[in-house]
Amino acid sequence: MENASGDYVTARSTHSTYVSGYGPSGCAKISHRIFLNSMPIEPQTVLSRQPSYKGMFRKIPNDEISTVDLCPVFCKAVTERKVCPGYMLHHSETKYDLHSERLCKVDVGLYKIAEVPEERRTSWNHQRMWLEFRKKGDNAGDPFSDEESGDTRQLILEQLSLYAETAMIRENRTYTVLVMHKFARLIRWDHSGAIVTQKFDYKAHPEIVGEFFWRFAHMTDESQGYDPTAQLVSPDTTLYRLMDKMATEKLLESSDYIGEAFQKSLDAGWLRYNLAVEDKERGTRYFLVGKPQHVSSGLVGHGSRSCVAIDVEKEEFVHLKDHWRHASDVTDEGDDVQQDKEDSHPLRTGGLI
Repeated sequence: MENASGDYVTARSTHSTYVSGYGPSGCAKISHRIFLNSMPIEPQTVLSRQPSYKGMFRKIPNDEISTVDLCPVFCKAVTERKVCPGYMLHHSETKYDLHSERLCKVDVGLYKIAEVPEERRTSWNHQRMWLEFRKKGDNAGDPFSDEESGDTRQLILEQLSLYAETAMIRENRTYTVLVMHKFARLIRWDHSGAIVTQKFDYKAHPEIVGEFFWRFAHMTDESQGYDPTAQLVSPDTTLYRLMDKMATEKLLESSDYIGEAFQKSLDAGWLRYNLAVEDKERGTRYFLVGKPQHVSSGLVGHGSRSCVAIDVEKEEFVHLKDHWRHASDVTDEGDDVQQDKEDSHPLRTGGLI
C-alpha cells in the first residue's frame, strides 16, 4: 500500500479574548462585556435588532428550587422571547447519548431546529452548546468561585470539564451557560482550558444572557467552534459510497488490519467527514474519515486525534493525525508550518500506516 508522504497542514485562527485574571480553578476570568464582544457575529447590524429582554426571567423564584423545576422555567423564558432564532433548547432528562462510550448527559443542549434529537437524550454529534443547572446560587456550589474551596466545587468543575472534553472530540471549541439559581456564568472552552465571565444575577440583568444567545444564533459555524476544513459526508453521496466500498474490499493479508481498523471507524453513531489538507507541493488534498482510532485524554493539551483515512485522489488508506498547537510552541526558525502566532491552530499531518 502506498502511503501519504510529507506533512500536510491546515490552520484556522480563533478570535482573541482579553483576560482579566485567573482564579483557583485555573480558568481565565473576564467581564461579561468583553466575553460578549469576543463573539463575532455576521452581520454586525443584527445587534440593533435584538428583542427586548426586560423581565425575561421574572418567573425565576427568589427562593431556591430544585434543578428539575428551575430548568424548564429558564428554558421557557429563553424560548418565549425568541432570543436564539433557528435554535432549540432540548432537555436531556436522564438519557445519555447511546453512541458515546463516556455516558455523559447534559441538563440541556442547544441544537439547530433541524438537528434536535427525537428522544429526550443528549446527542454529542449535533449539540451546539450545553447548559448546566445548579439549584444553589451561593459560592459553595460555584466551581469558579475565588472565595471558597471544597470537594463539591471540584466535583462540579471536573464534571463540566468532562462534558467539554467529550464535546471537543467532535469540534474545536464549545460554549456553556452555567445556571446557579438566579445567578449565571458564561463559559467558552478550548484546548487551552476555559474562559469564564464573572458571576452575575441574570434575573436582575437578563440582557446579558439574552445578548449571549442572540449573538450565538448569528455566529457562523466556524465561530461557534466547527472546523471549516471538515465537511460532513452525507449518506447517498459518492464519497459516502466510496467509504463503504473501501471498508469491504479485501486487502493483502499483511494489510488486513488496516481495512479492519477503517471498518471499525464507520461507527453508526459517528458522523463521517471529508477533511481538506493543504500540501505545500500538491495543493489542497482531501481525506475521508470516520470515528478516530485514538483520542488523547484530557481537556487541556493538543487534543490529538488519530484516524485511518482515505486519500480521495488515490483511493488508498493513509494515517491522519489532528492536533492543536499553541502559539508558544511555534518558533521563528526551523518551523515550516505557516502559523499566526497570536492564536491557536489545528495541525493536521499524514504519514505511514
